[in-house]
Amino acid sequence: MTLELEVSSHNGSWQAVVHWTQTLTIRSQQIFSLGLVGDRLAAISARRIKELSVFFHSESHPPVP
Repeated sequence: MTLELEVSSHNGSWQAVVHWTQTLTIRSQQIFSLGLVGDRLAAISARRIKELSVFFHSESHPPVP
């Protein structure tokens, strides 16, 4: 599975846009409980975003501030 997470902060609330080439596994859904709107936009906590970044991003990506 290829997954990219784009993180942004707007007016103090974190949002993430999640792109993937196939459906997230049951295990990932249970761990992260993504609240997806359609298949792209998720509003999740900063802690969750940090967990997602650590889990899915390679070491070449900077951590979420």
